Amino acid sequence: MSSNCTYISFDIETAGLEPGYHSVLEFGAVIDDFETPVDELPTFRRLLDHETIVGSNYALGMHADTGILKELQNGEPEQGGKIISPEQLGQDFGRFLLKNGFDGGDSHVGTIQEAVSSHTLWAAGKNVASFDIPHVREIPNFSDYIQFHHRVLDPGPMYFDPAEDEGVPDLSTCLERAGLDENVEHTAVEDSLDVVRLVRLAKGVSLE
Repeated sequence: MSSNCTYISFDIETAGLEPGYHSVLEFGAVIDDFETPVDELPTFRRLLDHETIVGSNYALGMHADTGILKELQNGEPEQGGKIISPEQLGQDFGRFLLKNGFDGGDSHVGTIQEAVSSHTLWAAGKNVASFDIPHVREIPNFSDYIQFHHRVLDPGPMYFDPAEDEGVPDLSTCLERAGLDENVEHTAVEDSLDVVRLVRLAKGVSLE
């Protein structure tokens, strides 16, 4: 997959709302090129292992329901590469991007870090600019590998209805208006895929 005309839909699940204080528990991402069928797009997922999770009762209760806390409880760091330290996330995600075309150009012979950081990623997600990006920028080492453009794709304004809404609609409302299943999974890859579907439908691009 070429990195031209692509964007990264990504989502995080956290133990609370405050960047740099509340723990990021899960990171998921999808690379979309507006051409590949949605079900065949490259996806990336990692759970982050913290010695101590800092969070709010509400967020921790929600993630007990989604199963993320159970996965962290039952898994082992580095097991199959799924559960990693927060410090490893930038390099792992960089390796995924490198594998999928973010390679620094044909003549590049340097490191993963150099190749991937040569691309300023176009990010998409629900509230990605105000929530997800500030959180991941606080993860140690992440910004050494990954840089996001200041402009982002957010499906909320695409599905805003001034006759119905007092503010930008939430993800569930956007999905309903797009004719999709409005149940939000609150897991990072599934929510990232929902954003891809919303962006494509808003722009008249096929999901197949």
